[in-house]
Amino acid sequence: MLRLMKKAVWGLVSTVGGQAESEEEKIKRLEALVEDNDEKEDENEKSLSKEEDKKEIQATNCFAQTGFVTRVEGNYIVIDTTLNVDKKVLQACPFQHQLEVGVKVSYLAYKAPESESIKVIKLEALLNEVWGEKENKKQTQEEEIQQLVQEINPTYFNYNQRSEQGTVIAKRRGLLTVETDQGEHSIELDNVKLTCVLEVGDYVVLDCLVQIDETYFDTRGNILEVRGIAPTRVVQGIGIVTKADADGGEIRSDDGVYHYLCDVCEAGQIPNHGDKVIFEAVENSLLNFRCTKLVIETSAPRPVETNKEETKSKFDDDFFLDKRGIKITDNLEVKFENLNERKEIDVTIRNEGERQHKIMRSVFMSNKQTSQMRLLHPKTTDTAFLKPGDSVKYTFEISAKNYGLSKEIFMWSFGGGFKIARQVTVIVGDADVINVPVKNEGTTKARNAAGSHKLAAWNVYKRGGEITPGQKLSKRANFIDIKIGGYQVPDELKQILLNPSMSRNQIDEELDRTQRCLQHPLCPENYKAVFKTFLWMEDVQCEISIARFNVDRAHFTREDSYLALRIENVAESRPSLIPGDKLVATTPWAANNHGLANGAFIHKILKHKILVKFSEHFHEKYNGEDHKITFQPTRGAFQKQHHAINCVTSAMGLDFLFPTKINIREPWMDLKINENGNLATNDFDNEFNWHNPMLNPIQKEAIKNILRSEARPLPYIIFGPPGTGKTMTLIELIHQIVKLFADSRIMVATPSNSSANLITERIINAKVLRPGEFIRIVGLNYVEQELVPEHLAPYCGTVDIASERTVKDEVITTESGLKHKLQLKHLGRHRITIGTCVTLGTLMQIRFPRNHFTHILIDEAGQCLETETLIPMTFINQNCGTVVLAGDPMQLGPVVMSSHASNRGFGTSMLVRLMDTPLYRTDKTRFPKTSGYNPRLVTKLRYNYRSVPSILDIYSELFYESALIARIPAEGSDEAKFLDLVYDILPIKSVQQPKCGFVFWGVNGVNKQTPESPSWFNPAEAKSVFNMLLKLYKKGVRPEDIGVITPYQQQAKTIRRILEESNLQRPKIGSVEEFQGQERMVILISTVRTSKSQLLSDQQHALGFVASPKRLNVAISRARALLIVFGSPQLLSADKQWLKLLYKAINNDTYCGCDLPDHLAPHAISDRAINGYNYADEQ
Repeated sequence: MLRLMKKAVWGLVSTVGGQAESEEEKIKRLEALVEDNDEKEDENEKSLSKEEDKKEIQATNCFAQTGFVTRVEGNYIVIDTTLNVDKKVLQACPFQHQLEVGVKVSYLAYKAPESESIKVIKLEALLNEVWGEKENKKQTQEEEIQQLVQEINPTYFNYNQRSEQGTVIAKRRGLLTVETDQGEHSIELDNVKLTCVLEVGDYVVLDCLVQIDETYFDTRGNILEVRGIAPTRVVQGIGIVTKADADGGEIRSDDGVYHYLCDVCEAGQIPNHGDKVIFEAVENSLLNFRCTKLVIETSAPRPVETNKEETKSKFDDDFFLDKRGIKITDNLEVKFENLNERKEIDVTIRNEGERQHKIMRSVFMSNKQTSQMRLLHPKTTDTAFLKPGDSVKYTFEISAKNYGLSKEIFMWSFGGGFKIARQVTVIVGDADVINVPVKNEGTTKARNAAGSHKLAAWNVYKRGGEITPGQKLSKRANFIDIKIGGYQVPDELKQILLNPSMSRNQIDEELDRTQRCLQHPLCPENYKAVFKTFLWMEDVQCEISIARFNVDRAHFTREDSYLALRIENVAESRPSLIPGDKLVATTPWAANNHGLANGAFIHKILKHKILVKFSEHFHEKYNGEDHKITFQPTRGAFQKQHHAINCVTSAMGLDFLFPTKINIREPWMDLKINENGNLATNDFDNEFNWHNPMLNPIQKEAIKNILRSEARPLPYIIFGPPGTGKTMTLIELIHQIVKLFADSRIMVATPSNSSANLITERIINAKVLRPGEFIRIVGLNYVEQELVPEHLAPYCGTVDIASERTVKDEVITTESGLKHKLQLKHLGRHRITIGTCVTLGTLMQIRFPRNHFTHILIDEAGQCLETETLIPMTFINQNCGTVVLAGDPMQLGPVVMSSHASNRGFGTSMLVRLMDTPLYRTDKTRFPKTSGYNPRLVTKLRYNYRSVPSILDIYSELFYESALIARIPAEGSDEAKFLDLVYDILPIKSVQQPKCGFVFWGVNGVNKQTPESPSWFNPAEAKSVFNMLLKLYKKGVRPEDIGVITPYQQQAKTIRRILEESNLQRPKIGSVEEFQGQERMVILISTVRTSKSQLLSDQQHALGFVASPKRLNVAISRARALLIVFGSPQLLSADKQWLKLLYKAINNDTYCGCDLPDHLAPHAISDRAINGYNYADEQ
């Protein structure tokens, strides 16, 4: 201790520095003084130890200390040259203005265990002493010794974790000010765990480390660190929207009133008055309760006209009745088979009364733009006197302009103030356009078929006996480094899902009762169990779906080394059989499905047949006998996902899957964007050019943020709305990683082969990387089906999972250049590895060196199941690796076959789930310049390179808060020139400049089903689409520039059939899912449903495809120049999103087709029309 004191004294004097001889004498005097006290040391230490026992604690991370101010700046000071005291501590210091260089202070500090950095919590006292004054003070020997001991040994305090109640009183960017009993505390939001986005007025509880100070009666000292902040009270409930405007509204539930702002709603899901919503709210001093989350459960029903006499019902009951002896021809109906036909009809007005009447004038009651009727003679302004017995004839011309059924109204005004009207029904199209089936048998038959498939799967499950195995597509490796388990579906779960006697609702009830993990919302504790259960549900549903191919009696034919089984249209079936699926053949007369069973594996799938291989013995003995055939799907994809769940939860931890806090780390590279728009190091010594000079500023920021990766290992999200260059951003990111990180190894994963091929093509076309620096991994099934594009084959390869040195070291290269049986030593050479998530899962069985892959990029992550997304994440760990998820949460998610799993959240991708967490959610107060997103975690791309502004504005407003910026000029661009070319074929009157690329074509058709299929079709819409295709072809538009989107397979088949019968080329015709990620110059959308006979059911079930915001978004965002929607305005106006779409067309004068319902076109039947305003006069 004495040596230490001696050293401290010397250090103290030396800091004063530059003293005369008397200083050395003083030091000698102090040394002598210390030595004189040796004899008293034992006694002094005893007395000191007694006091220390009372007030000192074993060294902890919380301590009080003294030091000298060595630097003073505007926002901070420095103590002892190393300790920064920040602005918020200075603001709380009562002697802030007395601080200057050289002043001695006492302070409370805390050393965070994670960072080892010391943080000054509080400046406690100003000691009246500066450098150079100490020698002038007269102190006793004991005082000097005690002073030295205090300077050397801090006073330590214990601390504990406790909760502090408070209220948010201010919010500025990343700083939240909370008022507690101890005063105001400023909290940096980046450094604490968050459970929701907090606002001013919220009552909160702080999770704190608090100093234990015995000088306070409750021992509660200063708050050392705030680790988390959460609302004091969270309320979840269901209510009805009672007030709603553009900014927010009010919800009433059984237990109170709750207020919301539209920022908390999902994009495209702004509630209206009367909507039923599910909400989550926190207690707030200003609003009582403030909603933090809101989801529309059911929209308030809107009036939809469904009666065949709907047009007549708009008027008084006697509006269409003969009066005062005037009789007018009634029951007026005109039918056409094709468009552009014309007919004339005569309407006679006869006076059968006893007094004379005068026709004052006549008027059309229909909208001039949609009317198919014209008065030839007399004129509407002509008057006529009708004596008793007299008559007058009105001649009308009816033109077939729109397929389907429409109604026209014409009215006569008579002297004496009475009016009489007549309705003319116009039907365009042959009988199948208007005939409504008495009963739609398709749904019933489909339900029965689903039940039979389920029963067939149940019988397969219950079947006993051994199965002779067939020959697999490839020989299984004998030695594998990492084996993946079978993860078989538990019997209890399988028996519930396959039980043929249970309805869907009963199965759901039984699942909720028996599967405990499903009884609570997804959380870290049940994560593994929930997703494994989801996978098992989907696994069983695959068995049910594939059972549709089962046959009771069938035979095989020999085809080379295979046996062939004929199955009509097997290649086009969805879901389809795939190579690797298993077939089991049993003798049809075997009792209870027992007996000899032979297994086979599907090797090839042709248009109308499959090629299989049984055991060699079966092939030798088979002689054309009939067998009962059942199918079982391959389970490899499910096994990989089960394995990935185990790996990621173990290696990355649940904090990675449920992030609540950013632990900001040193960037991989300290980069900025310089004034030239290029990447540069923070000191601007090095500048790096972009490979793609066309990048916009937001794309550059996204790449820079990812290269820095300050929030790693948390995934970085590139939020890419339609046409904003998400894939372009990923390609540039790949190039920059390869250039800037010499040891990098990148894995690029996608949900589908088409998106993996697109990434590969873009890398090839960029010509930045040489062949051999990247590899596209393909599955054996993809190769067997001959689906690998020829131009990509030289860059593709399949994987051999056998352990090295256990098989021949040879790579087989086909004529196309595709490489087979790549092993670890071949795969590890590539800088970039590309493939689908599931195919890349094969690599999980290879033991790569630790930290081999440095970057995981997942494109179209919004279309991946969360369990698929986990597969590429198994190749990194918390300490090494950057994960990037690129996608759009507002577009379609992954396809889930099991309704039981989908309804419980399996269809929610990881990208969507993360973006609904507080860390990833928008907070426009904190991040006003980045669309409300934390730039360390998310970049939202905004520049759109796809659509003309008139189309872009629609989906930007509906789904992206009008944030998207058009980069396709409305005039002069290729898209604008195309629109000019075809504009004259559109039956619209718009004179808007620049021209509007969006048209809504109203079709009053009928949705129908065939007895064989549950799918819907609408003949009137199909013929309207066909007619538009004819006009486009005549203008020279190529089929490849057109896309036809329809939600129902039967409608797609109907349109294809009409085109085939006319010997016309077919454009791509398919569902929304088939068009995601694609674009066309022209998009024609056929919505199909009119649902007049099933309106209530449609509203309860969200109008099928129509009320799905994500499907609507994808459908309308595919078009570059022209978007035409064919549909029923009566039905579609019942959905708020489609209503906005209709308003767009009406306001732009680009609506055409059948009459609009009253609430969309009130002027069509306004008082001024009844009183004589004639739209037909303007025609």
